[in-house]
Amino acid sequence: MLVRFSSYPYMLPLLAPLLLCAPLCAQTGGAFQENLRFRGELSFDSLGSSVSRAGDINGDGVQDFLAGAEFADANGVIASGRVYVRSGQNGDLLYLLEGTGLFQFFGASVSELGDVNGDGIDDFLVGAPGTKVNGMNSVGAVMVYSGADGSELYRKTGSAVFDLFGSHVSAAGDVNQDGVPDFVVGLFYLDVGGLNYAGTAKVYSGATGALLYQFDGTLQYQGLGRGATGAGDVNNDGFDDIIVGALSGTLVDSALVFSGADGSQLYTLQGAGDDYHGISVDGLGDINGDGFDDLVVGASLADSQGLSNNGRILVYSGFDGSVLHQVDGFNSDDNLGGTVSSAGDFDGDGITDFMGAAQGVDHNGLDLAGSVYIYSGASGALISEIAFEEVGGTLRNFSLDFIGDLSNDGYSDIMVGDAAATQPFQGSGTTFLYGFNPFLNPSATTVSAASGGTISYEFDFSSEAGLFEYRMLVSASGPGQFQFGIDIPLTFDGLVRRTASGNYPTGFTSGFSGLLTSSGKANGSATLPAGALTSLIGTTLYMAAVANEAGQLPSFSSVAVPLEILP
Repeated sequence: MLVRFSSYPYMLPLLAPLLLCAPLCAQTGGAFQENLRFRGELSFDSLGSSVSRAGDINGDGVQDFLAGAEFADANGVIASGRVYVRSGQNGDLLYLLEGTGLFQFFGASVSELGDVNGDGIDDFLVGAPGTKVNGMNSVGAVMVYSGADGSELYRKTGSAVFDLFGSHVSAAGDVNQDGVPDFVVGLFYLDVGGLNYAGTAKVYSGATGALLYQFDGTLQYQGLGRGATGAGDVNNDGFDDIIVGALSGTLVDSALVFSGADGSQLYTLQGAGDDYHGISVDGLGDINGDGFDDLVVGASLADSQGLSNNGRILVYSGFDGSVLHQVDGFNSDDNLGGTVSSAGDFDGDGITDFMGAAQGVDHNGLDLAGSVYIYSGASGALISEIAFEEVGGTLRNFSLDFIGDLSNDGYSDIMVGDAAATQPFQGSGTTFLYGFNPFLNPSATTVSAASGGTISYEFDFSSEAGLFEYRMLVSASGPGQFQFGIDIPLTFDGLVRRTASGNYPTGFTSGFSGLLTSSGKANGSATLPAGALTSLIGTTLYMAAVANEAGQLPSFSSVAVPLEILP
C-alpha cells in the first residue's frame, strides 16, 4: 500500500520497534554529489590511472589536484603519458605536463609533496616507469616539479632495464626532520640479491634527492613496494614513519611499517594467506586519540563469511598494530580494498575517516561497475557509497584521494579516478571530484534562551527531489538512526513523531514543511522569542529534513543538524 507523506507519520508509532538502528550503523543523511568531471581526450588515454591532491599550487587558498593519463599519446608519441594539474576551485587547467618517450607511461603515479624548494608553493611528484635512461628501456624515473611554474626541479631514476622506477610514488612526510617533506618510491617488480620480484622501497630527501633509506624484500616474489606511503608518526617519537605493502604471490601477504628515525622495521601487519593484504596502504592520523598515528590497509582478495574474493579493509592502531576496524566486501568478487585512502574528516566529527574501492561490484545489471565506500574513522561504520553505473563489463582501476574541503562547507571532498571509463571513448578514462551535500544548512546551531532569535534553514536537496514534498523532523534524544523509506539520522522519540505529523510549536516555525522547487530547494525558519526557551537551557535538539515523492515514503534525508539552547 502506498502512503502519502501526510499520512505516513501516523504509522511511525506502530513501526517503532522496527526502526531501531542495527549495530555499527552510521549516522546517515545527505549525499555525495558530483562537482566536477574530466574525461580523457582519446581512446585508451586512461585518465585517472592516478590522482592526488597537489597542495595549493596557485595560491588561492584551495587545494588543487593532479590526474595522470599514463597511456595518452602526447604529441603523437605512443603511451608517452600526460599529467593534468587543475585548480580545486573551478577545475581550470593550471599545467599540462607531457611525457616525451615511447611507452614512457608518464603519470602512472602522481603525488602531492609539499614545498621542497622553499618558495612557499607546494611542489609535486610524477612517476614515469617506462622512462629510458642511458639507452636502457623501462628503467623509470620520478620527477619532482615546482608548483610555482611547473618546471622540473630534479629527478630520480632507476638503475637497470625494467626497474620500472616510478610505478608507485608517494609523499612520506618529513622523515629526516629537516623541515622539508620527503617521498617514497615503490619498486615492487625489482629483483633483489638474486630474488626474483622481491621488491624494494626507497625513501628520498625532498630537499636534496638523497637516498635516506632502502627497504629490500627478503623473499622470492615478495613484491615489496606495491603500496608505499607515509604512515605518520606511529610510534610517537617525532619522526614520520613509512608503511610498505608486500604481495608475496604465494606466501602470506603483509604490510611492513618502518621507523623514520632509523629505518628499522617496527612491526608487520600480516594478512591471511594470498589475500593481497597490502595492495594499498595509507596513513590516517590518530583516529583513536591515543597519541599515535593509525593506518589503513586493503586486502582485495580476502575471503570472509563464506564468500570468495569479496575483499577487506583493515584499520590498524599505530601504537601496537592491533585491528581497530575491519570491513568486508558484501559479495564474492567485490574486491573491496584494491585501493584505500584517507577520506579526511568526511562526517565532521573531528576524526579522520577512510575509504576504499570495490572494483568488482555489480550495479543494476552492470557487471564490474564498481563502488567507492566511505567509512567512519570513529566506528568503522559505512557512511556513504558512490555507485558507478556508467559502464560495466571491464574490471575498474580506481584511484582515490581526498582533497580537503574545497567548498568550505565543513565536509571533505574526494577524487576518484576511473582509468577504464568508456566515455567518450573506450578506455579514455575519467576523473571525478565529489563533494558532500548535507541537504540542510542552518544559519546557526546555537540560540540564546535569554535573547532569542531567528534561525534560517536552507533545504538544498538535489534536483532529483524536485517538486517532492518535504518536512523537518526534530528529535530531543539526539542523533541516531531509524529506517523509514530511507535511513534517517535521528533517534526516534515522541518529538520525531509529533513533528513528522506536522505538529510544530505555533508561530515559532515557518516553511518547515511544504513542496520543494523543481530544483529541490526550499527555505524555512525558526523564530524563538526571548525567554521562550528558558526551560530548555542545556538541551540540544537535532533536526533532519526528509523529502518524498507524492504517495511514497521518504527517499531523501538530510544530515542531522543540532540546535543547542544556551542561557
